[in-house]
Amino acid sequence: MTALLRYQTALLLRSQRWLPPVVLYAAALGIGVQGGQPVLDSLGWAAAVLLPVAAWLVRICVTGEPPAARGCVSAARGPARSHLAAVLVGLAAAVVLGAVATVVVTLISDPVSTGHGTRVSPLPAAGAGLLAALVCALLGTAVGALTAWPVLRSPGRAVPALLLAALLALVASGSPG
Repeated sequence: MTALLRYQTALLLRSQRWLPPVVLYAAALGIGVQGGQPVLDSLGWAAAVLLPVAAWLVRICVTGEPPAARGCVSAARGPARSHLAAVLVGLAAAVVLGAVATVVVTLISDPVSTGHGTRVSPLPAAGAGLLAALVCALLGTAVGALTAWPVLRSPGRAVPALLLAALLALVASGSPG
């Protein structure tokens, strides 16, 4: 499994298809998070924006392999393990992105509550932000895996389904974001 994970990671990094979701995430953080805002509000925004980015990264990982190469890898290691490796690499990329964003947001945000009345300790706030980012990355991974190949084979159906599912996951009652 380690070789499959390294292979999928190399495919993701060399393809540079990871660049648009990362730039989108950085732009959304630049718009929604400014210095001096309450730390928990900023961490919530960072986690919520991570959900569609995680779904996009998983879709990139699952569809990034040429069909012939996917066939060879599936024949060598099995289609389930090959697909699982692609999904896990997408999840890992989203978790790393969320962790970096959590650290940066915690450092630039004001350690106070929403009403600026109560002081919030930065370390527990960062822990809560990491947990929220992990939950949103996992939910985004599920959305990405359910709206990509082999579940939905046509990009004309898969991309709108991904966008709709990510939006519904964010606005639904009980949403982590």
